[in-house]
Amino acid sequence: MAAKTRSAQRSITDLTQYGSTVEQLPYWARSTNPIVRRHLGLYWRTVPPELHPFYVMFGTWVVLLAIGIVLPPLFGFIMISFLASVMIVPLAMLLYGHVLLNVAIESARTMQQEISNDTFTLLRATPMSLTQVFLGKVAAAMWRRMDDIIMLAQIAIVFSPPLLFTIYSDLWKLEGAGLVIAPLMTLVATLVVTVRIILEPVMIGVLAVFIGLVIEGRSRAIASAVFIGSFYFILLNLLARLPTIRGFTTADGIEIPPNIPLIILMDLVLPIVLPLLIIFGLLKLSERIVTSD
Repeated sequence: MAAKTRSAQRSITDLTQYGSTVEQLPYWARSTNPIVRRHLGLYWRTVPPELHPFYVMFGTWVVLLAIGIVLPPLFGFIMISFLASVMIVPLAMLLYGHVLLNVAIESARTMQQEISNDTFTLLRATPMSLTQVFLGKVAAAMWRRMDDIIMLAQIAIVFSPPLLFTIYSDLWKLEGAGLVIAPLMTLVATLVVTVRIILEPVMIGVLAVFIGLVIEGRSRAIASAVFIGSFYFILLNLLARLPTIRGFTTADGIEIPPNIPLIILMDLVLPIVLPLLIIFGLLKLSERIVTSD
């Protein structure tokens, strides 16, 4: 019994698994990165996400939707969690907005601290590149909200498929090819939503770091980052909901069908490609501004 107790105590205090998980991340994203750890303080031991639960949850939806393709009447039973999704997803979106707000504030604040304290020159003397320095600021802000980000990603995988299936089953009726296309689009869109929960905070953080670099004053930098980030999400969602993309009925009763290629572009492609382009462009622009001084 005593041996089991000692073994349990060692498993609790053993950080080998923690270290191996962190080492799988890019260097700039690791909580052990000196720049990240400097800003995290006591948060540097935050446990990184485990991917196995995500595989299980997504695999469950793959099985359920595959069963629905074979036995279409079961789609109604599979989507029984629709009402739960309607209640939970809006609350999750509010929490996601809170996470993005905190990432923007923290990233802009830490960048402004380096400028106002005249310590950014010391960071440039480290072996890390400017890109790693900028991304380290973002990583520190994200590690502070890591528990929320993990929870939001899990909520996305569990509760977004019923809503997405409802949307795509209206575009592709559950008959013929649509019987396969609608579930397939649901699974792909679920992956896109989950990736966005990780990618968009990085984009907002990089934007905040860039603004903190070029705008003097902490409050002005934070306000600018929040305003521009909000404008991005509002514009992207408004474009995706345009009647010319989703389809509409004219005053004469003529039904204009949805534009499927544009729906795929707006729902599955741009939400991933745009943040990547913005991150890459802002990092390069930030490097040029710093090196040209």
